[in-house]
Formats: sequence, structure tokens, C-alpha cells
Amino acid sequence: MIPASADAPEAAQSIEGRNWRLTDLRGLDPRVLRDTKPPVTAGFKAGRISGFSGCNQFFGPYTLDRDRVTIGPLAGSMMACDQPRMTVENAVHAALAGMFRYDLSDNSLTLLSGIDSRRHASRMS
Repeated sequence: MIPASADAPEAAQSIEGRNWRLTDLRGLDPRVLRDTKPPVTAGFKAGRISGFSGCNQFFGPYTLDRDRVTIGPLAGSMMACDQPRMTVENAVHAALAGMFRYDLSDNSLTLLSGIDSRRHASRMS
């Protein structure tokens, strides 16, 4: 995973205040995520997560505790899309619910659940 910006990479210190592009989600072909336009994104700011989940904008609460993030129930717009986009949408909403341990390295964010399901996101400018 590479930063979306062509600038020199900088060390990530916090998941907050950044927009992340989802690049890998267990159960989805990475090419589907790569080719989704606009890209699937998530941003964390001041206790609120928001982004684009493949078909609709979403938002919800989150809390941080050391290397853990708990994402509350997500809500969002309710536009209907074609089946491939709805498949991505449903997978993203299911994946971004609950408590995760997060890892920041090489400008990438990895969320790990208790069953080691990985969700990767790379930084966007």
C-alpha cells in the first residue's frame, strides 16, 4: 500500500485527521476495491468516522483507546446501486463495525479484529 500522494512518505502517528482508501478486505477481490470509483474511503476525526462505502456516504461514532478503535453503528445515505457496488457497500459496513486493534506502518492502516480479519487502508491526500 502506497500513499495516494506522490510526496515523500511521512511516518503515520495517528489514524485521526487522515482519509484512508480501503485496499484490502477479506472476502472481496482486491481488484474490485482498486477499481471502485470513487474509491472506498474512511476518515477519522474527533470521534466521528465518515467516508464512501462503494455506493453511499457513511458516518458514525468511534472511540480510541491506545492501539484500539471501537467503531459504533454506521449510518448513511440510502441510494440503491448496481449489485457489484452493493456487494462492496454491504461488505464495508459489515467490516467496519466493532472493536479493532490497529497498526500504523509505512503510511498504511491495518484494522485487526479478534478473528484476525484484516482490513487495510492506505493514506490519501
